[in-house]
Amino acid sequence: MNAEIIMPQHAGRYLAQRQADRAQVDAVSMYLAKIGGRSMSPERARADVARKLDRAAWTIGNMRRGIVGDAPQRGDLGDPGRRARAFDWSALTPEVAAALPQALAAEGLALRSRAAVLSCLRGLTKRLARRGDVAPQDLTAILEDARETVATDSAKVRGGRALDLVEVAKLYQAAEADQLRARGLRDAALLGVLISGAVRRAEAAALTVTAVDLATHAVQVTGKGNKQRIVYISGRAAVALGAWMTVRGDAPGAVFVAIDKAGHVRGASLTATSIGRILDSLALRAGVSAFTAHD
Repeated sequence: MNAEIIMPQHAGRYLAQRQADRAQVDAVSMYLAKIGGRSMSPERARADVARKLDRAAWTIGNMRRGIVGDAPQRGDLGDPGRRARAFDWSALTPEVAAALPQALAAEGLALRSRAAVLSCLRGLTKRLARRGDVAPQDLTAILEDARETVATDSAKVRGGRALDLVEVAKLYQAAEADQLRARGLRDAALLGVLISGAVRRAEAAALTVTAVDLATHAVQVTGKGNKQRIVYISGRAAVALGAWMTVRGDAPGAVFVAIDKAGHVRGASLTATSIGRILDSLALRAGVSAFTAHD
């Protein structure tokens, strides 16, 4: 059996660190325990908040290491709350808090999701500040200002706007310039289907291989109320979809699937939320003002 050996001269420092770690874990757990649910069960609500705190911990950890734009992949964050409980929240300084919204945006997180992460983090910092684990007052004020700014931007985007041809071209260029070729091809094809076919995000996420006819450029879309329609894509959108399908292959399943960090095509389907994150990331890289896909 492996045992941790602590030399006497280090025992006091070790015990103090263990106590600090336990106090921080207790603070996260106590905050989560007070979370209730209105539109969902308390258990689901707590898990949802825990995942947002995990995401904050992931991004702040990346900021400390000088890593920008490295979004977590499926499974990276582990069980809800695990990363948050293990994280050293003393790293959340006012400077980090002020830069956090931009760091979340660089990782492709949608506006509404950024606002939700900041809101949950603000709640946690109030408890941590009371315990003296993070700097008080200034930190929560900075997070609240950041959350309000992001939430306001999100409300403006929900109003919708039309993209002009120059912006569409910039978005395609941003996708095609992706260092991971497969991801770039997928995102360009996704843009083409959304824009050329006036397809909703949820509809794009639900597209299957059997719904696409590359010969005629026809795509069978299942919309709200399970109603089906045929849309036809053309031009650059058709070329992009064909290039993506060549890489994706004809295996059964969703048309738009996940790409791992090594650039390998995975079978997991994208969701409407993840498509929103992809569009936000493309807009940021293309220098295009925020927009929302047809919902």
